[in-house]
Amino acid sequence: MTARSRPKERDEDTCFKVVDESRLDVVDMRFDRLLKKPPNQTLICLILLATLALSRSAPQYHKGNVPPPYDASRSATILRHDNNNIGIGNYDFAYQTSDGISREERAELKNVGSANEALVVQGQYSYVGDDGVTYTVNYIADENGYRAIGSHLPKN
Repeated sequence: MTARSRPKERDEDTCFKVVDESRLDVVDMRFDRLLKKPPNQTLICLILLATLALSRSAPQYHKGNVPPPYDASRSATILRHDNNNIGIGNYDFAYQTSDGISREERAELKNVGSANEALVVQGQYSYVGDDGVTYTVNYIADENGYRAIGSHLPKN
C-alpha cells in the first residue's frame, strides 16, 4: 500500500491518527487541543468585516434612520385627463396637474398595411423647474427617430 492509499487508523485518545510515511511523522488531532486553542484572529476579523458590511448596506434615510415625512403641500391633483385609445392604430391623450405638469400626445399610423408602416407620435410636456421656470419640450418620434425641441435644450 502507498502512503496515499493507507487508511486512517483509530486511536482511543485521538480523533484520527494520520500516518504520512513519506515524512515519517504522525499528525495528531485531539478534540481537547482544538477546543483549547484561541480563536483564529483572521477569522474574527473576517466576521467583523462581514457584519460591518451588512450593517452599512441597510437602507439609509436622511436623519435618524427615519424615512422623510409625507409632505401634503407637495402633492398634486389632476386637473384634466383625456384618453382616446382603443389599443390599435391612432391614439391621443392629455393631462394636467395642479403643480404645473402637463402632457399631450397623439399618434397616427402611417402607410397602413405597407412595408413602410410607421407610427408617428407627436407631443409636448411641460413642468416647473426648481428655479420656478416652466419648461416645455415638444417632440416627434417617427421612422426617422426621436427629436425633441425646447428653448432650454441644446441645439444640434
